[in-house]
Amino acid sequence: MLDKRSCNIRRIAEPEEDCLHANIFTRTVMPFNFTKLIQPAALSAGLMLASFGAAHAAETGIYGNWVTERIQGHKVSGKIQSTLDIAKDGNISGSGGCNRYMGGMEIKGEKIKVLPGGATLMACLPAMMKQDSQFHTALGMVTSWKISNGKLILIDSKNREILRLKRA
Repeated sequence: MLDKRSCNIRRIAEPEEDCLHANIFTRTVMPFNFTKLIQPAALSAGLMLASFGAAHAAETGIYGNWVTERIQGHKVSGKIQSTLDIAKDGNISGSGGCNRYMGGMEIKGEKIKVLPGGATLMACLPAMMKQDSQFHTALGMVTSWKISNGKLILIDSKNREILRLKRA
């Protein structure tokens, strides 16, 4: 068993000489280099979480956080982000580029129906307002979806790509 000594903290700015590790209430002296022990474990955990994250993203399909790349075939401004967050319960939210919005989406297989929702009514720079309006108009036209090369493609009733998004 490790030999530990605890001491009270008087002032965090001036720790006592024999106390190496601190929390708000006590400091504990560890007779070994704790950092060297933790680093390999943290690296292993990070690698496991990274691989889990990639696998999880592939499994979620349409669900998750997305950033718009194209609206009705036109590239969006790199400085303005139109986002779409799709929860597994069908709730959606995000930003059109100026205003935040929230609402719902019925997803049945490849078919989508965007349900009425709400949005903020802020005034922004003209370019932001334009992209915001185009994004919301396009979102209202969506009837189906697919994933192609890791991108979420939202499609209208005439089978045209309306929105192209990448994972956030």
